[in-house]
Amino acid sequence: MSNQLDISDLKKIIQDLISFIVIDGKEFVNKQQQKEYISCYLRLFIKTFNPENSQINSHYTEEISKDILKVFDDL
Repeated sequence: MSNQLDISDLKKIIQDLISFIVIDGKEFVNKQQQKEYISCYLRLFIKTFNPENSQINSHYTEEISKDILKVFDDL
């Protein structure tokens, strides 16, 4: 078995982490702060996977956060 991760492994890890953050975030973060909570984690993911680019457009992370919350609200 190889010790290296392929792109599908990374996608699964990221999906699982976002699911964990959003689902657990609903339990521990009030409704008004959920978008900011998720945005902070998205910025952290972006910085982790792309450390050379320190500039992150917060508009994009906020829009993605709203979309994530909407998907999980619909479940």
